[in-house]
Amino acid sequence: MTTISILAGSCDKYQSFWPEWREKFEELWSNCPYSKFIMSNHATGTDLITVGDDIGWNRTLLTALDSIKSDYVLNTLGNHLLRSNQDPEAFLNEQKIHDENN
Repeated sequence: MTTISILAGSCDKYQSFWPEWREKFEELWSNCPYSKFIMSNHATGTDLITVGDDIGWNRTLLTALDSIKSDYVLNTLGNHLLRSNQDPEAFLNEQKIHDENN
């Protein structure tokens, strides 16, 4: 079975956005079947991926992605909030089409 995770790219200086990101995510995609993570520098928590000192966005993002054990990662930003309800079945259908054509 294909596994999918969601990563909200962020850093500790934007952690004030994280509670609202979590709240909006739960409100608009409460039935999300995927693991969700927020990237942090040094903050720790059950849904945080701690990557260490900021050594550049690309390298930091790659460090976070390397620690996620999923076939696919939907990458978003921790200060970009969901604006409407999400349909996980539609997302799975898109992923299936991708798999069949690649």
